[in-house]
Amino acid sequence: MITEVSQPLEHLLAHLLSGVKAQVAFKVFGPDLEVLRRVAREVEDALRPIPGVVDLYADPQVLVDRIVVEPRREALARLGLTVRDVAEVVELALEGEKLGEMQAEQILFPIIVRLEEDDRRDLFDVRGLNLRTADGGRLRLEDVAEVKLSKTPNNIDRENVARRIAVQFNVAGRALGDVVADAERALQPIRQRLAETPGYSIRTGGQYEAQQEAARLILLFSALAFVIVLLVLYLHFRSLNLCMQVLSSVPLAFAGAAAWIAWSGQTVSVATLVGLIALGGIAARNAILLIDHYLHLMREEGEPFSAAMIVRAGQERMAPVLMTALASGIALVPLAVAPDTPGREILQPVAAVIISGLVSCTLLEFIARPALFWLFGRREAEKVAARPEASELPTTLR
Repeated sequence: MITEVSQPLEHLLAHLLSGVKAQVAFKVFGPDLEVLRRVAREVEDALRPIPGVVDLYADPQVLVDRIVVEPRREALARLGLTVRDVAEVVELALEGEKLGEMQAEQILFPIIVRLEEDDRRDLFDVRGLNLRTADGGRLRLEDVAEVKLSKTPNNIDRENVARRIAVQFNVAGRALGDVVADAERALQPIRQRLAETPGYSIRTGGQYEAQQEAARLILLFSALAFVIVLLVLYLHFRSLNLCMQVLSSVPLAFAGAAAWIAWSGQTVSVATLVGLIALGGIAARNAILLIDHYLHLMREEGEPFSAAMIVRAGQERMAPVLMTALASGIALVPLAVAPDTPGREILQPVAAVIISGLVSCTLLEFIARPALFWLFGRREAEKVAARPEASELPTTLR
């Protein structure tokens, strides 16, 4: 028996995003349940030998007993009865009818009239249900209908109107993408065979599918945001060189985040990508504070471009940069240190990525930033510092 433990919020989000709880699911679609069950067993057998596949199972579909009542319309017509008359009697006997409610203290109990449970399971008792004819006579249900026992699945899942069975698993010990690639290769013969049968298909789903789609959207909007940020920085500095120096703080921050992900063994999820985006914004803000102060010292206080000016700017901007990092990091500590607390399983990767990136960004901001500015920023800094600010332009030029 396969068991799985997850947090409530994580469980709900998994069902909202993909309809399954596992990291990867291969959903078999088709009209015939027998064919679906057979293909699901083949998919399960093909996936089992793949290294890294754990908690493998197919959606259980247990066959349970059901009573089938098939009216004989010719017999009903001779006696002046309709299918509705039969359905009402069967529904009252098996499903029951609510007549009222009984209150015991603060609890309301429904009053339902129907057969006892043992009688509802007994074919002889069901066949003996009485029907009243139009002339007031009585007859047994078996006189006008065939009552028999058959098997039916306890659960039928549908997605996009089609019946489906999901074969799902988690991944351990290997990269998620590598395991999915091996699984796709293993299922290729089954896919090719199903392609010859109209109406049947196998689709990849699970959290992996939702993660891939979300990652594509995040990368698309991240590229758009990068262009907008670059434009805003250029309008501020009027120098592509200084813009790139600001953006160089992002890899410095990502270094710490990448080190934490590698050390903790966590996969790069959508939550991790969101944390990296937020981290990039904080890192860029700290770089703007420092580079702006370089230019302020050169323009307003007449400092020449020198190592002493860079050291002075770093000393004067150390407190604002540290306060920015501490204010952002300390607020996220409660989320980062309690990953198993219900409700924090989604936000914990975001908090951990931001905190680890802030550590590396803050430390390297006062080491790598001065070095980059000293090596590549002299010409641009002197040009920008010599350019008057908008507030200093003559009235005739404004």
